[in-house]
Amino acid sequence: MAFIKSECKKMEMEAYMCKKGIAHKEAKNEKKHIEAGKAHKCEVEKTQLKEEGEVMHLKLQLAQLQSGQAVPSAGTSADKTGL
Repeated sequence: MAFIKSECKKMEMEAYMCKKGIAHKEAKNEKKHIEAGKAHKCEVEKTQLKEEGEVMHLKLQLAQLQSGQAVPSAGTSADKTGL
């Protein structure tokens, strides 16, 4: 009878340790998932800021063209002639 009780306790301990291991791995995976989400969000925000900057630049160029002002761009003949 003592052998059966000992085996039962041994199996209970193994089950407990398996549950603890599963909980630990799940927590670790959740942490990795959250970190990956934060990194992705940061990349998306960088891309959005870059695109917003480009849009602002294009809007400025459009406004200058519509107002009749010259829009200098890098390497054009206007830069070289001083127009």
